Amino acid sequence: MEFIYRLKDIAGFEANTTEELKDKLTEYFTIEGSKPDVIIEGDFVIVRMDDKEIQEAEKKFAKVTALCDKGQFSQAKLAVEEFIKQHPRFSDAYRLKAQLYMQEGKIDDAIDINIEALRCNPRNGWALLLMGNLFGKYKNDIKTAENYYNKILEYCPNNAIACNNIAAVMMERNEYDKAISIFKHVLDVNDKYGNAYYGLALAYYNQKDFKNAFEYALAGSLKADRQRENPNVLEELHKLMVVAAKNLVSTTNYINVMLGIKDAIELDTKNRIEIEEDDKLEVSAKLQYGKVYNRNYNLVKYNPKMPYMEHLVIHELMHLDMALEASKRGHNMIVFSNNDNKLAFRNKYASWINNIVNKVGHSKAMGVVDKLQDGLMVQIMNCPLDLFVEKRMYDKYPIIKAAQLLSLMHQETLNQESIMKGQQGIFPQSIVNASKIMNIVSSMHLERLFGLRFYQNYKPTKAEFETAKDLYEEYLAYEDYKPGEEYELVEYFAETLGMEKYFGLKNESEFVRDTYKEKEEEKYVRDALLGDTDPSSGNSIDGLTEEQKKKQDAFYKQNKDGADPMQTMMMSMYMVSALEYFDGMSKDQIKRIAFEIAMLGMKGISPEIKSGYKVDSIPGKDFGGYEMLAYYYVSWALAIPEQLNALGMPFSKA
Repeated sequence: MEFIYRLKDIAGFEANTTEELKDKLTEYFTIEGSKPDVIIEGDFVIVRMDDKEIQEAEKKFAKVTALCDKGQFSQAKLAVEEFIKQHPRFSDAYRLKAQLYMQEGKIDDAIDINIEALRCNPRNGWALLLMGNLFGKYKNDIKTAENYYNKILEYCPNNAIACNNIAAVMMERNEYDKAISIFKHVLDVNDKYGNAYYGLALAYYNQKDFKNAFEYALAGSLKADRQRENPNVLEELHKLMVVAAKNLVSTTNYINVMLGIKDAIELDTKNRIEIEEDDKLEVSAKLQYGKVYNRNYNLVKYNPKMPYMEHLVIHELMHLDMALEASKRGHNMIVFSNNDNKLAFRNKYASWINNIVNKVGHSKAMGVVDKLQDGLMVQIMNCPLDLFVEKRMYDKYPIIKAAQLLSLMHQETLNQESIMKGQQGIFPQSIVNASKIMNIVSSMHLERLFGLRFYQNYKPTKAEFETAKDLYEEYLAYEDYKPGEEYELVEYFAETLGMEKYFGLKNESEFVRDTYKEKEEEKYVRDALLGDTDPSSGNSIDGLTEEQKKKQDAFYKQNKDGADPMQTMMMSMYMVSALEYFDGMSKDQIKRIAFEIAMLGMKGISPEIKSGYKVDSIPGKDFGGYEMLAYYYVSWALAIPEQLNALGMPFSKA
């Protein structure tokens, strides 16, 4: 082993000539007759010593330092004294002895002992650091301390820990610019050194530079390793990252950022976008895709009262950007749920639905069922698509990251609360499990973007975790996706979770065409029923025999005039049943059912028919004529009351 010194750094060896210095150094480093090779070349001195002896000494010294690691400092002090007797030229032994004296408050003794450490090895970074700390912290001799610190940077530039400690000293003195420079040097040496990231972030934070504070805390959260000398550094980085993010968000005008992103998408896609405030919106933000709503513009609504609405508006803009890219290539898909999907859902969970019906009644139960299915469909669609959306935002608009972090953390809290509620046994376990797995996937994405791990809070089973891991790995395989391919991931999620029967995917153009057709059918029904269409065109009621028509007319007259109180009472009972069924439904939901029943009404609904009338929007139910007429009347009374009289249905006394 060899040591290389600068001549100017060698202290305590007075000599008039090079040969005299060489002799003194040879004598100093000779141990038990084993002489070193001393070579003086220019301004440097090279001392070569027996490797075997040094290796044996290092093994013994490790036992001494182990005592310090255990906190056995008294034993360590005795052991290091004995070690120095056996190895009087071992630099680190003097350095350790000096540290022990420093801990006892014997600063002058510590300095004297540490001088011997530097005589043995003037380039011992730890001894230089200790000397700097002794003079800087205990002697308040900043100039001398900095001289030793500078030698570390000169002699030991690759000693990340020593250099980081120098920067930490600068931090204590509020010399942030000097500290920042050294911390950055440390990261050049080791870009996984967490203490340097933390020091940098804290230095910038103390300077109120929240942008750099957040960025370095984030970089450390993603890159840093746990360190033996500071095992909690990652947790400290996470806390500082969140605090810096909050300060950064409070000083950033995200409304302008949001509008700038909107303008950029409009310019790039040649599609008009409107952003509209709606303080009655139940969510922070919601996209209305223009083609689905038959508009020549796209609308994003937001509720200014909701938290993190700026991030969530941008989130919806990213959804729109992706949809427009896919649409341009003819590959955009629309997620929907039709009557077949609803029937499949109700058949699957029939037992659970029956229990709910028994508890709250049919109408309210159906409202719960529909909301549950709609919520599941939205989550199966959004969970995979949101992975792409958040990554796109993260990469394209770094200015959003602080707000994105806080918003996603807020959503994480809501997700965990929803799963806790789901574990109370109210909803089918398979749905709760599917939702839980998707929340874990979202949590994995948060870890990948920001280094924060929360998915253990869901307490997943091994099977749940492995499923979530599989879904997320499938997403990673799609990261370089082509527009439209993201919907393949939606299908993969649904199939993996066993939920593919409860919703469908249609190409955008097909969906728009079918929606237009449905609206035309509604218009046709409305016009035919309300007299706007010429009956001679074939739109008159013609589904009954002449005898059935006569009986229907007689029934109408009887009910209208109240001629048969028993029939009137029966119709009233059916109407109460219909009112219970529709209770809790939105006006649009009832309107769809009303128009569907009206299509049957155009062919005639006979009171004498006991069963056989079916309505796709009311799956699983077989209606008789009386009940069908009651649902017909009530649906229009609730959804389209202004047109009720125009139908000419004679149930005013029912």
